[in-house]
Amino acid sequence: MTDKDQQAAIDKQLKESQEKTEKRMAAQQHAAGEAQPTPTQEENDRAMLGQHVDPKEPDGSQEQPPVGDPTHQPATTRSLGAQGAGGYQTRAARPAASTERKE
Repeated sequence: MTDKDQQAAIDKQLKESQEKTEKRMAAQQHAAGEAQPTPTQEENDRAMLGQHVDPKEPDGSQEQPPVGDPTHQPATTRSLGAQGAGGYQTRAARPAASTERKE
């Protein structure tokens, strides 16, 4: 391969790389422009006081049940379930031995 062929191959590879980078950056900018951020603390406070706040789009995370939903059970409660005391066998409680001396 001559120096000119090698230079042409390098130029072609560099141009392809730059085009891919430009396409990727354009796609990221487009996606970022459409994203809705999570509510700010001020938006949460205003909503709590009754002011209407524009709803946000779902972010793809699991939906949470409403507060007070009887079918909802926290993960910590579910995981302990039948194990109770961490899965260890416990001894029956015995009254403490008296330290007083009987004479």
